[in-house]
Amino acid sequence: MDLRLYIASRLVAIIPTLFLLSLLTFFFSKPYLPVYGSFLHGYFSYLSMIFHGNFGIINTAMFKGQFISGITLYFPVTLEIATLTSILTLLIGIPLGTYIGDSNNRSPDYLSRIITFAFYAMPVFWISIILEFTFGSRIGFFSGLFGGSSGLPVCGQGYSSAPNMPWITNDISSPTHMLFLDSLLHGDFTLAYIALLHLVIPVVALTLSMLSIIVRYIRGGIMDRSNSASTRNAVERGLNHRSITANYSMRNGYFPSATIIGLMMAYLLSGSLVVEYFFRINGLGFLTVEIISNLNSIKTNGLALASLVLFFGIIFMIANLAVDLVYYMLNPEVRV
Repeated sequence: MDLRLYIASRLVAIIPTLFLLSLLTFFFSKPYLPVYGSFLHGYFSYLSMIFHGNFGIINTAMFKGQFISGITLYFPVTLEIATLTSILTLLIGIPLGTYIGDSNNRSPDYLSRIITFAFYAMPVFWISIILEFTFGSRIGFFSGLFGGSSGLPVCGQGYSSAPNMPWITNDISSPTHMLFLDSLLHGDFTLAYIALLHLVIPVVALTLSMLSIIVRYIRGGIMDRSNSASTRNAVERGLNHRSITANYSMRNGYFPSATIIGLMMAYLLSGSLVVEYFFRINGLGFLTVEIISNLNSIKTNGLALASLVLFFGIIFMIANLAVDLVYYMLNPEVRV
């Protein structure tokens, strides 16, 4: 199938998905939306507001203003956490999943499965608590490794260390709104280091919660390809084990993992609610919690919340489209 035709078919498939998402969003948020009359009349009024760029007004203690302005200010913080988490997860997960997939039913395989499944079974807030009391508490065994006696910071983003910077307003840095990157851009490497320290525990907590999924998918892909006909033929031709793993098992075994990697990034981008709220990080996840907490008292937040759900849905759709394109480019079977 031609690439343009393939992309067009995927884009056409998004249309009914968006329609269904908007319908479900309206159904569950109708009591909080500024619409009246019958369900059908209210739904079309809701669509009219969306198509005319009226996404609602956010009114919380954290932020007051237009929905688009809130997304612009706080989404970069979530993007920063999601990017660092994805990089760390892939740096650990790909080689670990490859190693245990190549060590099928041997001691490394059993041990790594036990460890990764243990973190998978733990809620992310519990992992956060363990990390906080291990590396962030004064009584933590490793609390002195990062300077001072208090260990790693466990709250905020580091703005308290820079109260008089001209490029910081109301705990929002410019131009990217990501304190670590903005500190580097402005040449303040001390503040960049402080901002990075504030990211360590949240990023590690999310990485540990996501790692088992990536490892298990890559392990499964490697094992499936190791038992395939092409791999058996390579063995019969006398190729050594390392060459077979690199040229057959790894290359083809990563295809099934592309889907979960793309969805993992979408999940993180759509707002890591628990981690951001737990560590008081002013990102999209924290903003979502604030909007939900004020739904009953401030009606203007209803349309903003519905718009936020649509925004999350579009992120997942873009991630799925990206995954499909990766499949198309890497796997010749998809092009048939």
